[in-house]
Amino acid sequence: MVAADRLGNTTGATRIGKLPDMTVKRSVSLPDDVAQWLDQQPNVSAAITAAVRVQMARGHLDEVLRQAGIEATEAGRARWRERLSTPIPAEALAEGRRMLGRAG
Repeated sequence: MVAADRLGNTTGATRIGKLPDMTVKRSVSLPDDVAQWLDQQPNVSAAITAAVRVQMARGHLDEVLRQAGIEATEAGRARWRERLSTPIPAEALAEGRRMLGRAG
């Protein structure tokens, strides 16, 4: 049987079986490097679930930003990754903590 979305469109994943009240088992094809990484994980299902949930959250964040009039681009993400890769100087952190202490 082939999996389908809420509208009945097939998704291409093969539905192998379903554990009661828990989950759906899927069979997927993966690139060799991904399969090798998964082979090293103690819980493959948990590793895949975590990765997919990160993608789901990112998609949700992109939608929220879009609704606010902000279009997230890969170039913009790269700029922010670069900016955030430098640690915040200790004196700036201390000043921020002092400011928060006065506000509370």
